[in-house]
Amino acid sequence: PSTKGSSTNKQDSARLKRLRTALNMTTREFAEMFGKTHATISYWENGKTEIPNIALKLLSIFEKDNAKKLKDK
Repeated sequence: PSTKGSSTNKQDSARLKRLRTALNMTTREFAEMFGKTHATISYWENGKTEIPNIALKLLSIFEKDNAKKLKDK
């Protein structure tokens, strides 16, 4: 089931955007890193579609690997 509009989905969307901006990446560059399209990343960031669990796991790994950059933002 979709969690579109739920607080969890909004938090995940915010995490995704925060990481992307901390890495100074465009949505296109970030999409390439995730193996997704620019539109998919945009939809995820704007909460239009739910972020799949596998992508959330990847997001967690990228957050850990870039903790310093995230702290500085």
